[in-house]
Parts: sequence; C-alpha cells; structure tokens
Amino acid sequence: QQQMGNSESAFDHASRSGVLALHNKNLSALPKEMLPLAPRLRTVSLSNNRLSNIPPDIQTFASLKRLNLDHNRIVSLPAEMGKLTKLEALDLSHNLLPGIPSCLVQLRALKVLDLVDNKIAHLLPELLALPSLITLNLAGNAIKELPEDCSATRLHELNLDRNQIAVLPASLARAPELRILRLAENCLSAKSVPVEILRDSKISILAIDGNPLTMRQLQELDGYAKYEERFTEARRKQG
Repeated sequence: QQQMGNSESAFDHASRSGVLALHNKNLSALPKEMLPLAPRLRTVSLSNNRLSNIPPDIQTFASLKRLNLDHNRIVSLPAEMGKLTKLEALDLSHNLLPGIPSCLVQLRALKVLDLVDNKIAHLLPELLALPSLITLNLAGNAIKELPEDCSATRLHELNLDRNQIAVLPASLARAPELRILRLAENCLSAKSVPVEILRDSKISILAIDGNPLTMRQLQELDGYAKYEERFTEARRKQG
C-alpha cells in the first residue's frame, strides 16, 4: 500500500516552488504525478522509501540540482540518469548498490556525491576525475583498493571510512585540491601510507582511527612533520 498521505499538497507546493518532498511515504515506485512537474523541479527528496530502482523517465527531470534517494533499496540506476546535466548534489546513501553505477560518470555538474553504506567493492577512476566533484563519501562499503592514478581528481574531501583498504596509491599526493582524507576503520599498516602523501600533498586532515596503523607509527614516518605543519595551519585558519 502506497501511503501518499498529504502528497496532493506536496505536488501543489512543488509546482510553485520547484521543490518536491516525498520522504517517508512507503513508495515502491515513483508516483505518476511527478512526471508533469519534471521540467520545473530543482530539488526532489525521495528518502526513506522502498524504491529498488529508478525508471528511465528520470531523464525528463532536466532542471534537477539536488536529488535525495537515501535510505531506499536501490540496486541499480538507469543509464538515462546520466542526462541530468544540472545535478549538483546526489544522495544515494543507505541503499544496496553493488557497484558505482556507470551513469554517474556522466554527471559533470555534480559537486557532492554520497554513497555511504552500500555494497560497493570498486571505485571507478572516471568518478574521481569528474570535473566539478568536490566531496565524495564512500564510507561503509567494501572497497579494498583505490585506482592507481588518483592525480586527476579535483576532490577537496574523500571519505573512505569503514572499508577494507590496505594500501594507498602515492598518486593521491598529486591531487591538487585534496585537503581531507578519511580512512578510519580500514586495514592500513605502517607500510600502507606512501611518504608522498605526508610530505608532498595538500592533505591537512588524514583520519586513520581504527586501523592496525597507530598514530605513533604514523608520526614516525618520514614526512609526518610536513603533514603536521599543514594540519596546524588548517586548524589555525578555522580559528
């Protein structure tokens, strides 16, 4: 049973505001009432429903800037989703995605992507290279390794907490904008962290709690003093 509740008013409101909120409605499919609104919608929230897939019609939502699909049962996305050329923020956290849907690498306006708590085992290099992407959250997946060449990424923040990563590529040190790298609760040892990441990168927050690598071991690595300088400077700027 689809519990639409007060959705009539939600659709009326959306036709005026461009914002459609349909979270917690027990939906297993997109309501047909959404389609006539497609060209004018800028923000859509479908969080906390029972969606397992998204129809190809999603491509008609050409003005979308923000799409929340978190806390559903999504296992795949249609190729047509790659046509959402204005999309800037996409939340797919707490779903059942077994990998990164290839359509995501078409989203050249995307700035923030949340894929927390899915079942993703591999990270696509093309995703890291998206030109507008500044925040990527992949915490709580099953990723074991990163692409060998991460130097093209424009990311400012990469969250890989709660994965299975045992080694880091030195190319992360050449990522020109990367400031925050979160790797808590992985499989990192003292041999996992290339000296370049500590010595040469722009990273000023490197979070490694809950790894075999202890903070003391990290501090003993060559280049740690350079990292500490960046960390202290970043803290000072935050005030």
